[in-house]
Amino acid sequence: MKKNLIILNNIGSPNSTKVKDVRKYLQEFLMDPFVIQIPYILRWFLVYGIISVFRAKKSALKYQSIWEEKGSPLLVKTFNLQKKLQKYLPQFEVNIGMRYQNPSIAKALDRISDYEIIYLLPLFPQYAD
Repeated sequence: MKKNLIILNNIGSPNSTKVKDVRKYLQEFLMDPFVIQIPYILRWFLVYGIISVFRAKKSALKYQSIWEEKGSPLLVKTFNLQKKLQKYLPQFEVNIGMRYQNPSIAKALDRISDYEIIYLLPLFPQYAD
């Protein structure tokens, strides 16, 4: 019998506090056309030519100040929520899928054919006009 899947979807976090990982996260996040709503070529120059060059080091220092022993606070808390939900909802498989970086939504859907129904539970504020 196929199980149902719950994906806890959150915005994501850099893989580490290293400048290169923070830069990669900023580039992925800020290149989303829903985050910076300007034409692609302008967004590309802004993100790759200015923001990720000058902001990554400053952001890495800020991440270092909040990073926990087990990793990103956002990831640690999301994994804790996953464990609790899995305990109370054994009829479901509970996975995590971050919008940006890891663990990705694609990874959460690795075995998509194993599930009858998939529920996406967003845990971050949504865009609203």
